[in-house]
Amino acid sequence: MTVRNEERRRHKRITAQIRIRMSESSEEIVQINGVTRNLSLGGACIELDQKVPVFTVCRLFLGDLNAECELDGRILWIKETLTPEKISAFQVGIQFLSFNSEDKRKALLELMENTL
Repeated sequence: MTVRNEERRRHKRITAQIRIRMSESSEEIVQINGVTRNLSLGGACIELDQKVPVFTVCRLFLGDLNAECELDGRILWIKETLTPEKISAFQVGIQFLSFNSEDKRKALLELMENTL
């Protein structure tokens, strides 16, 4: 019997396009802008216009300045695609690392609810 990804996931995913900024957790902070394709309490699939290394630990800022949620995450996979204009784009799978406060979990849940 084959188990589909949806059945193996611990958290329900929603399809959502939310603005995201990402910076590497290193001395040299490089910000990368993108948008989410889908989102859950456990992680997200995001679209970026530049490649990032797998297993990089990063700081994520989801939403806009009025309702921004800040989380830490780890890049688990990356897939290169081409836009209709033949420009490289990258789908990136990110696992959210443990929430260090209940406030961050609530902020993410609120952001998810507001996109439905």
